[in-house]
Amino acid sequence: MAIHNAQLHEQTREQAGGLEKANKDLKRQEEIQGLLKELSQDITFLDIDSLLKKLTQKVREVLKVDISDVRLFEREGRRIVGVSGIDVDRLREGSTGKGRGGSEWIARNRRPLVISDISKGKDLPMGQTTHRIGVCGYLGVPIFLRAGEVIGILRALTYQPRDFAQDEIDLLQQLADGAGIALENARLLEQTKKQALELEEANKAQADFAAMIAHDLRSPLTAVMSAAAFLQDGLVGPINEEQWKWLAKIEAQSRNLVGLVNNFLDLSKLEAGHIDLVKEETDLKGLIQNSLDNYLILAGEKKISLRSHADTGIDRIQADPRRLEQVFANLLSNALKFTSESGTIEVGMSQEGASEVKVWVKDNGVGISADEIGGLFEKYRQTTSGKTAEQKGTGLGLVICKMIVEAHGGKIWVESEEGKGSTFTFTLPYQ
Repeated sequence: MAIHNAQLHEQTREQAGGLEKANKDLKRQEEIQGLLKELSQDITFLDIDSLLKKLTQKVREVLKVDISDVRLFEREGRRIVGVSGIDVDRLREGSTGKGRGGSEWIARNRRPLVISDISKGKDLPMGQTTHRIGVCGYLGVPIFLRAGEVIGILRALTYQPRDFAQDEIDLLQQLADGAGIALENARLLEQTKKQALELEEANKAQADFAAMIAHDLRSPLTAVMSAAAFLQDGLVGPINEEQWKWLAKIEAQSRNLVGLVNNFLDLSKLEAGHIDLVKEETDLKGLIQNSLDNYLILAGEKKISLRSHADTGIDRIQADPRRLEQVFANLLSNALKFTSESGTIEVGMSQEGASEVKVWVKDNGVGISADEIGGLFEKYRQTTSGKTAEQKGTGLGLVICKMIVEAHGGKIWVESEEGKGSTFTFTLPYQ
């Protein structure tokens, strides 16, 4: 009976020990997974050395080793980073940076290197540094990229001899795999930042070039318009009706060209991030009325009725009036272009919730087909009716409208039915 009780006691003790070990392993796995998640999140604001130092500190804590570091293989040679447990200068003293010794062996063989006691081994693939700093226990594992390339080594070192168990080797390799993913993501992030900077510089150069071209084009066009106006006014002698008509066409087409040049210039500035809104207290109702007044003559020529609708509860808003005039000019110009004689165009506004105002430009013109609406706010995209209109544009006006509205913090969209007209609507915040 006593023997049986002793056996039961021993079994219970073994089961308790096994359960304790399982719980400890589970807790360690949770810590490792938490660390790997942190590494993935930290790549956006930590440099590589700080990122890997978090890793090596965890290696020292979990494996109970004296030193941990990472050797990265780069085009210029080997770089020591993320050093924990020793002054990094001690590791770099006498180092050639060529990746000799254990690091070279691991990279060549693509598998872990485990040495329990360096001092007792012969012909071991060890460099001078490990001997110089007095390391005995050595465990190093490869760090892989997703494509399988070895980009570095993660090491765990001890001053005393150490027999690393297989689960410790597997754990260090798991950490190295996570480091490989984090390093690859960090490289991609750095590459993306570099490309974004290059793109920003290219956009700036494009905007500067466009500004130069626009200036060079506008100057002679302005001279042409001035000369036509001089001739029309009879300042250089009398002209007949036929001559006056052709001079009017020259002036109108020159003015149209100036508008197209200005569109290209505005788009280049907007795309390069050069849209500087000068916000001020703006009378939106007055702005709408002024915009309509600017098109009264053109509307009268086509017998098109212009009307406004304003919610009297709306007061002033904080906006850039000059930029909003551009929006109204583009939308009204399009509405007049695609509305037939005796048609109607309405510009209105109403309160949209507690913080926004809604503005619309509505016509009963030719409308837009459903399959063309999706690309309407893209550069150089024109509707079928736009391509056949007498006054062709560049397909930039609506893109510019979208950028200006979004720069104010609003949004713009269109609702249309072919043959029944279109309504362009945009929102603007009060502030």
